[in-house]
Amino acid sequence: PKRSDDGTSMVVLGWAFNLLRIPKGADRGLYAGKKIMHGHKITFSNKKSKRMWHPNVLRKIYYSSILDVKLSLRVTAAAMRWIDKAGGLDGYLYHTPDKKLQSALGSLLKERLHEVVNAEGSTIPPPPRLVRAQALPKKLLLQKEAEEAKRREEERKAKEEQQRVEKQKKQEAKEAEGEGRKSSSEAEIGQKNAKEQTDDKEEKEVFSAQVVQQQNPLEAKEEAPQ
Repeated sequence: PKRSDDGTSMVVLGWAFNLLRIPKGADRGLYAGKKIMHGHKITFSNKKSKRMWHPNVLRKIYYSSILDVKLSLRVTAAAMRWIDKAGGLDGYLYHTPDKKLQSALGSLLKERLHEVVNAEGSTIPPPPRLVRAQALPKKLLLQKEAEEAKRREEERKAKEEQQRVEKQKKQEAKEAEGEGRKSSSEAEIGQKNAKEQTDDKEEKEVFSAQVVQQQNPLEAKEEAPQ
């Protein structure tokens, strides 16, 4: 970043012109290099209004096992993350250079820690580093991608085959149901036709019997004068 005449760093972010200034309480706490940012809030219509971005400062109590004392410190959220990564306050102060601490209190505590550790003849182990996963070679990566694509294609085909079988089963069940309905309707029609035929036959027999009964009295009357 550029430097102004008074020594403060200047950074241009987007359309806003910002000044980074060290807070007043940075020497009495652990701010992890966080500064006050001055700039502008720009609206959609390109209207600018001055504003400041302050560090997120909290008061926390930390225990130093080497100094055997509890310390109430003003720390930023970034410093809290660094302390957690270092495994505690002692590890953070012991292994962090003064350039990154940027705190008179932090430098003083660091000197006392070094004095106690040197007097005891011990040391504080550095924090464990995160081991990144090794990238696969390009050939293995391509082979893995091909296997994954083949597996997805097989799953797609199996799913399509299953859907086709289910659709075929549904079609067969529908056709069987239709045939059953057709056969039942044909049986009903046959029974209805047979019943109609029997009814017609009975009606004919009754009608013929009535005709015979009507003819018999006439024949009797004709035969009587003889």
